Amino acid sequence: MALLGGFSWHLLAGLMGSGTSSVTITVTATPVGGGPIFCPDPNVTITDQGVTDDPASDPRYDPTNMPSCATWEDAKGFYLEATGPDGIYEFFVTFDTPVEPGFRLYKLPAWIEVAYTIVGPNTIRVELEITGGAVDPPFVLCKCVAEPPPPPLAVGGEVYPINKASVLAPWLSLILILAIGGGILALRRSRAH
Repeated sequence: MALLGGFSWHLLAGLMGSGTSSVTITVTATPVGGGPIFCPDPNVTITDQGVTDDPASDPRYDPTNMPSCATWEDAKGFYLEATGPDGIYEFFVTFDTPVEPGFRLYKLPAWIEVAYTIVGPNTIRVELEITGGAVDPPFVLCKCVAEPPPPPLAVGGEVYPINKASVLAPWLSLILILAIGGGILALRRSRAH
């Protein structure tokens, strides 16, 4: 059974002249029905739910609009169908493996980023909106890798396309001068003989 998470309080009680004693109380809440997704609001009914540590292999997690920085590596996903009065409600989602900090949560199919907080090693807290009496999109929690930076710009100056004629003109002139000089020299030698 998945746990919602634990809360721990440390109480200190001092006894006059005899030192200090300590008591630790741990309270753990468990989702009703044992599912991985829990809403503490009694007006919300979860009708279907599920979590996965491999959303890439499940067709309900469509990568069509996936941001270019997002990666399926170590991604997690969950789907939720819930009914209740329109409004924003707090949901707790517990995965089978630990949730890593630095991941982003996206609401599919548009891949809209949604804020969340990590409340336990495997559990996140997210506020979701029930509209028209229901909430039912899938969500993906994934890592965003930094896109490579653009190549550095040259320092100073301006960049223009190369003009091949202006680059070749001095060399062609030199070849032409040498050819004319060689021709004149050959003509003088042939007249001298």
